[in-house]
Amino acid sequence: MKSALNLIVATCLAIAPIVHGQENGVRSLSREDCLRMALAKNLDIRLMRFNPEFARINLWGDIAAWDPNLFMDASQSFRTSEGLRNVGEFNPSPNERWNENFQTGLSGATPWGMGYNLSLNQGRSSGTEFFVRSNQVFSADAPFFYTPAATISVSQPLLKDAWIDSARLQIQLDRQELKQTESDVRGQLIQTVSDVQSAYFDLISKRELVRVQEKALETAERFLTEQKKRVEIGMLAPLDEKRAESQVAQVRTALLQAQANYTLSQNSLKALIGDDFAGWGNGAIEPSESLSVIPTAFNRIESWNKALSIRPDIVRAKLDLERQKIQLKFRKNQLFPDLDLRGSYGIGGFDENFGPGLKDLQERRNPNHAVGVRLSFPLSNRRERAAMKSTKLRNDQLLLSLKRLEQIAIRGVDDAIVSAQAALARIDSTKAERIYAEAALDAEQRKLENGKSTSFFVLELQRDLTRARSDEIQAQSDYNRALVRLSELEGTSLETTGIQLQFR
Repeated sequence: MKSALNLIVATCLAIAPIVHGQENGVRSLSREDCLRMALAKNLDIRLMRFNPEFARINLWGDIAAWDPNLFMDASQSFRTSEGLRNVGEFNPSPNERWNENFQTGLSGATPWGMGYNLSLNQGRSSGTEFFVRSNQVFSADAPFFYTPAATISVSQPLLKDAWIDSARLQIQLDRQELKQTESDVRGQLIQTVSDVQSAYFDLISKRELVRVQEKALETAERFLTEQKKRVEIGMLAPLDEKRAESQVAQVRTALLQAQANYTLSQNSLKALIGDDFAGWGNGAIEPSESLSVIPTAFNRIESWNKALSIRPDIVRAKLDLERQKIQLKFRKNQLFPDLDLRGSYGIGGFDENFGPGLKDLQERRNPNHAVGVRLSFPLSNRRERAAMKSTKLRNDQLLLSLKRLEQIAIRGVDDAIVSAQAALARIDSTKAERIYAEAALDAEQRKLENGKSTSFFVLELQRDLTRARSDEIQAQSDYNRALVRLSELEGTSLETTGIQLQFR
């Protein structure tokens, strides 16, 4: 099976669509066909595939916290102030000053927590001023002054928010969430693959059980015909004929129930491998394979190790624990006080003309710089300490949850191995039972023909043979389904069927 089915399933499940075929009639499908159809059409898989896309979009959006912001600002201001007074002589007009300013630049944060601001500024100012000197009033029109400037300033946390802050926390959590959704997709694929295979084996067994009942009905009707002949010639009492008729009615009822179960099993498989149940119409599925028994050597330790390392629910629990460790790291960092290192550097120009003012920038005149630290902290910090304690408790809880889940996984694998071994043993015993039942019925029929037995014993042995045949088929089906269940509990269903899962 593994070499026959080698699919690469992307998140979008870009597999060529498979047409159901006739709305009426019978379509023969192999187990591989059913798996391919399920991978392309199963609604649970198609719904689950959206979650990694949502997680990827959320991560992409939160990484935008590191994108720089472009800002521009333009303003004009006008200000007047009351002029200087010379009592008894002159009341001058108010002083006037106006400013124009244009600013543009980039601001943002880096992945290591440093904030930055890079700005270019162009200002222009002028006005009229009145002043008194030596008891004389003077007025002066201030000329235009151009004041270009370029400045860069940074702020780097040294304690709180130094190695992780809210932006980095969210991004790391988003990355874990993406891994979790991908694991969930894998889990859904495993579940669907297991369900499809179990439904397929169940469908085969239901078909075989129909055939057993058809064979039983054929045998019962033939026996009834023989009994009628014997009654007609006086070899048997009419009661024997009635017993045979009762047996035919019972077997016919069992056949009708077996046929109904076969139809219901087809419906289960149709729902798993398609997205349009009504599209099947009256069409039926005929499994192209038969029940086969391949003895398997079981290794508990190896199966346990597989389950503990690759089972999707175990992987998700481990990822939950990793997410909590990230939260714990953040909460520890939040207990520190705010201690930020700040610095800035700039150059400026000053001239009555625009060009010479810009030249001051080119020649790096009028430099300025500043450096300093800022310290702040709450006096109690109870909120952060409470959050820290809660996060640690949650971490301990997740550790125990993972331990419990691992125990459940180990026990589940062990139970599946026991069930598979029991089913394999039942195959041999039910086969022997069926052979003995066939031999017993054949011998009792010969005794009846020689007048040494009664129809009661023959009818009873016919029922025993039908039951033995049914038990043998059920044992074969149970064994194959137990192997499917074991692969599911190990988390190896995709590997055993040759399905490869890749994400973009």
